[in-house]
Amino acid sequence: MTFVLNEKNISLKILVEPTCGLGSILLKANLSLKPEKSLGIEIQSHYTERLSKEISNNTTLLNQDFFKSMDSIKKFIGDVDKLLFVGNPPRVTNSELSAHFSKISR
Repeated sequence: MTFVLNEKNISLKILVEPTCGLGSILLKANLSLKPEKSLGIEIQSHYTERLSKEISNNTTLLNQDFFKSMDSIKKFIGDVDKLLFVGNPPRVTNSELSAHFSKISR
């Protein structure tokens, strides 16, 4: 994973991943970008439990719904101006749509 920030020598104070899952992007971004601190948010507790064993001391994990975490995020960020949100938005498969009573056009 190559980051433009590193190529331009831009230092990063805070990294936030709002849907971190098992943390592959969060962990790699922490290694590459070396932020002063980072925040991973994940709604699935079994993911945050597993990820908590792999994170560094500068990383905080929240087992919360991102959309209900705005107060926690604002508190974590404070007045920092060198901030980056990273991530891969959640996706929904056709089988999951079917499970929610959606119909697939053929």
